[in-house]
Amino acid sequence: MRELSEAERLYRIQSQSLDSAENAISQSRARLESAFNRLAELQKQVVSAISPDGTPSADTKVAAKISAAKNGEAKSAAKKAPGKKSATKKRR
Repeated sequence: MRELSEAERLYRIQSQSLDSAENAISQSRARLESAFNRLAELQKQVVSAISPDGTPSADTKVAAKISAAKNGEAKSAAKKAPGKKSATKKRR
């Protein structure tokens, strides 16, 4: 009789442990699903905020800086264009 009650006690403990593990797994899955959903939404926002040319479409300050940088590159490229070079001074 004592062996049977010990077995029942161990069975209950094991069942409780399995239930706890199942609950923990379920909660982890729910958190992961929520995190993936937030990540997917963030990805949609990022993709919608980028113009086809790769510049940000909603942030006018950043877009202006990028445009100015591109114009600066164009100006510096124009300055480096081949042309008449000034004569260098000879040192004695």
